[in-house]
Amino acid sequence: MPVFEIAGKITVSCTTKVTAPTREKALEIAATRECAPIQIDPSYPENSAWHLDTDGTPYDLIVDK
Repeated sequence: MPVFEIAGKITVSCTTKVTAPTREKALEIAATRECAPIQIDPSYPENSAWHLDTDGTPYDLIVDK
């Protein structure tokens, strides 16, 4: 029986904690942060990187030809 590789898109959530004097400054700081790897990695603390949560549902699926 053939095996098909299916690709799709998924939306993930992300969070980071920012200490800042204003909401505007907090957004500015957050915009400069990188994403931590998907696996739990304590070297990326939640107050210095974005942490992803794969809580989305796949959509726009395609079959690789």
